[in-house]
Amino acid sequence: MLSDVEIIRRVKKGKSDEFRELVARHQRSALTLAYRMLGNWDDAEDAAQDAFVNAFRSLDGFSEAGHFWPWFRVTVVNCCIRRMSHRVPTEDIDTLLDSAQPFVDSAESEALKRRGAEDVRTAISGLPPEYRSVVVLRYQEGYSTSEIAEALEVSPGAVRVKLHRALKMLAERLAVIEVEL
Repeated sequence: MLSDVEIIRRVKKGKSDEFRELVARHQRSALTLAYRMLGNWDDAEDAAQDAFVNAFRSLDGFSEAGHFWPWFRVTVVNCCIRRMSHRVPTEDIDTLLDSAQPFVDSAESEALKRRGAEDVRTAISGLPPEYRSVVVLRYQEGYSTSEIAEALEVSPGAVRVKLHRALKMLAERLAVIEVEL
């Protein structure tokens, strides 16, 4: 089996059909990352497809000293951020609060946990794109501060500031939801 770098070399030499192998290898990771950032499978599929097209077009910028996924994930993140900045939110915090129902039966503790996870996902999806991206990359994808900085092409200090602000926004949103329950 050829490595990612070997496939990229072959694609650069004109065997563009071999790029399909890179898509097959990295499609699931790209879709997962895009879904975590966008919260919608249709948008995630579109963003992942855009990312593969962009990566194919910019293979000349790939350094063969590195690995494909870290280079490619920057493209996925950027495609997601572009989509988030152009997307109109489908649900705002007021809608969520209007639909909140208190739990009465203690047997519904599992439902409460699911609702809590849903509230967190909703709160994350309501963050501005630059804050949502750092939260998703850090807490859902498990990236370090330096990996996030590399993926977003910002300094580690900027990542820490955005994480701090994002967590503060999330805490405020989740507190509002809890008060209403």
